[in-house]
Amino acid sequence: MACDDDVIADARQRADRQGEVLPNEQRDGEPTSERAEQVRRSYLGLTLQEAEDKAAEERRAVRVTTRDGVQLDSTDDLQPGRSSLTVCNDIVVDTLLDLEPAR
Repeated sequence: MACDDDVIADARQRADRQGEVLPNEQRDGEPTSERAEQVRRSYLGLTLQEAEDKAAEERRAVRVTTRDGVQLDSTDDLQPGRSSLTVCNDIVVDTLLDLEPAR
């Protein structure tokens, strides 16, 4: 993914469409794909420092997997609740959230 102003603006628009503030902790048992989408969107448009601070408040692990269009080395381990961030020009433009494996 190329890092330019359009990518960053798109991330901020997707975050704005979320329209809700999330609690800092997970509620009511098992994570769901809907909850993962809410958490994922809550990081879009933040600076990397803001995302790291937010994750610390939520007691969530984060890692940068792509920076300015370059894929970084990362492990394939599953850590439920961890966010993998794509960062362009120090702005989070995409995230993935590890969920529990299907049983």
